[in-house]
Amino acid sequence: MKILGFNYSLERSLPHDAKFMGVADSDNLKIQLSDKPYPNERMIEVILHESIHAISNELELHLPERTVLCLSATIYQILNDNGVDLNPLLKEIK
Repeated sequence: MKILGFNYSLERSLPHDAKFMGVADSDNLKIQLSDKPYPNERMIEVILHESIHAISNELELHLPERTVLCLSATIYQILNDNGVDLNPLLKEIK
């Protein structure tokens, strides 16, 4: 998945007991996702959430977690309610 021109990989590599559902690793250009079987809608929102973290990291915005949470939930809602198919994001997961 491209973020600001960088090719980020999406990986289900966080264990079930991980503290987070996802982690953005800008140094290694990857987004790690929980390997728990969450519903597709939740995983898409997590991908958006971690993408915002990656953007914040790349642009040195230092967005607080609460801001990232609000942005990801709102962006997901706007795109989903307006018929944008976000399911192709799930096909990027390795």
